[in-house]
Amino acid sequence: MKDLLFCLALLGCLSCKPQPASNLAARAVPSTPLPGREELLQRYREEGRLLIVYSDGLEDVARQVKQRQRRAECRLLPAAAASREQLKEGPLLLLGADWPNPLVRELVSRLPYSLEKGVLQLGNHRFEGPNTVLSLSFYPNPFDSSLPVGLITAFRQEDIAAFYRERQEQGMPVYSWASMGYEVYQDGRRLLMGAFDEHTWAPGADTEFDFTGFKDTTVSGRYFDFILHQVPPEAEYARRLMEACDATAGRIAGFCGQPAPAPPIPCHLYPSIEQKGLRLNNTQPAQTDFRRGAAHLVAGEAFQGQHAGAENALLLRRLLGQPRLHALEQGLALCFTENWQKKGYAYWARRLHQSGNGTPLAELLDNDQLAQESPLVTGCLSASFVRFLIGHWGR
Repeated sequence: MKDLLFCLALLGCLSCKPQPASNLAARAVPSTPLPGREELLQRYREEGRLLIVYSDGLEDVARQVKQRQRRAECRLLPAAAASREQLKEGPLLLLGADWPNPLVRELVSRLPYSLEKGVLQLGNHRFEGPNTVLSLSFYPNPFDSSLPVGLITAFRQEDIAAFYRERQEQGMPVYSWASMGYEVYQDGRRLLMGAFDEHTWAPGADTEFDFTGFKDTTVSGRYFDFILHQVPPEAEYARRLMEACDATAGRIAGFCGQPAPAPPIPCHLYPSIEQKGLRLNNTQPAQTDFRRGAAHLVAGEAFQGQHAGAENALLLRRLLGQPRLHALEQGLALCFTENWQKKGYAYWARRLHQSGNGTPLAELLDNDQLAQESPLVTGCLSASFVRFLIGHWGR
């Protein structure tokens, strides 16, 4: 009897012995390993086609996305009409916010994010607020993991349409297979971007840029509210830039005979071209966003004098309204500056004239042609022309 009890106890201990981690991992590994990004890219190239499935209200955006695709033959399909077979017959792009089709909802529910009750959850990241857009470039299709699926989604359909319009204005594609694995935008600014882990397809912390963890500082001036993104407010170069912006704005307002605008104009400052480019998809030292009424400037020491003009154009638009001739606004924005491109607009206009590279006046005064020219050329020439007009006719 004792021997029997001993054997039963021994068997109980053996059955309760922890299993090696390798055994648990082996059981967790799916029978068919997921392909890597390069494998999905290769499949996309081989297929040479892309099915764009769009939700109600986004047909025009889907059509524009189709026209901009150069590497694949695209076909459009309303989400309500999509079948399971169509959702896994080849590379797929989902474009929409609401999915009445249960098959599309099932596919979307198996992608690595959740979007509900005003909250976007992606990995350990949580985003709230309107105008939030999520983009996935390539991900294994849950219905057939050998095929890639892309996604552009938001809380509302109109947020996707606005996102598309903004990307179009910037000359950027709304969807590209060459983008990083995931990107989150809000109010036109990129909050997060990163690549998925090649094995687990979870958001990879090693290849991620998260801009939500930085505390922005606001410095209020008379004409501008300066929002400093990773720019120390006590830095000498930042202080000089903010003082120069307000001083030039004061001269412009005085010339226009108008008081400072209320509220002040938002003016975002970034520490480097790289940081500005990562956040805004724009690597110019200075950028004017007329739609949102904000300026974006690189405040680094190396770019002193290269910013002048973007913030002034916004001030003039606020004080005088939209111009009939854009060259006059462009010129007036520069003619009160002191160190545009370090040596001033007059120096560069003279050099262009002496070398025979100046733009004819008729082209400067043609809005369509002006938009096609380099602002480095037209800026100083427009400022020189405006200065001539002021000297000849006065204000």
